[in-house]
Amino acid sequence: MLFGRAKKNPIKLPVQEVVEWKYTTCGYCSTGCSIEVGLDKEGQAVTGRGVGSAAVNQGKLCIKGIFEHELFHSAGRGTVPLMRDKIFDPYQECSWDAALDKTAAEIKRIQAAYGRDSFAIVSTGQILTEEFYTLGKLTRGCIGTNNYDGNTTLCMASAVSGYKRSFGSDGPPGCYDDFDHTDCLIAFGSNLPEQHPIIYWRMREAREKRRFPLIVVDPRVTMLSQFADMHLPITPGTDVVLLNALAHVILAEGLEDRAYIDAHTSGFAEFSALVAQYDPVSAAKICG
Repeated sequence: MLFGRAKKNPIKLPVQEVVEWKYTTCGYCSTGCSIEVGLDKEGQAVTGRGVGSAAVNQGKLCIKGIFEHELFHSAGRGTVPLMRDKIFDPYQECSWDAALDKTAAEIKRIQAAYGRDSFAIVSTGQILTEEFYTLGKLTRGCIGTNNYDGNTTLCMASAVSGYKRSFGSDGPPGCYDDFDHTDCLIAFGSNLPEQHPIIYWRMREAREKRRFPLIVVDPRVTMLSQFADMHLPITPGTDVVLLNALAHVILAEGLEDRAYIDAHTSGFAEFSALVAQYDPVSAAKICG
């Protein structure tokens, strides 16, 4: 293996004196893993663990989730508001009342000069549904602007466009349960052990039970590619060529589900004409 060791030492967490476990949700990404934070006798967070009965992570956590409780005492974390009059001035500590009054005054000044919709709010993607709802009420009902968006939208905008054009829906078409039914899994440019540990563990457990083949398409030699049954290190930027060549073979050999295509797709004739140009021999010369 290029990464890691043949024999890996298990992760050992220091024993902490936990007197109470508090349930919460990890705020790092949108997966929504369930966590229990261990509190000591002084009420301080000292450790964390996954919730075994949770439908999403099933007791597992990535390394960030395991140590998320340490954020409460992270060095350099902001604890007081900071303000400055000019962009070139150094920040000065101030009270929360002063910071909120300044913020409210600036919002009013901007809206008075340029209109209510001249002010916009962009939120984080790491808050829960109820918090999104409350912030929306504050934005539209109190501040009075319709320009409200979140990092969740900005992060997924390009993906949503691709989902809608390819699958007719603005969400990923797959789910965790698909691992229990798939006969072959192809991963394009994905390095699950690093990019999405929870999905990787779910996929690995399913493969241990069913041993379906894993094919990784990635120019890089990644951790996932080393666990794959087949690694295709194609030339960067030729993913669509490979996909069209696969579709070419499927249609040429009559392997498609015609009933499903007739019921759930449009533009099939145009698609067939397009992929007919991507025979495997020509595609191989492009993909490398």
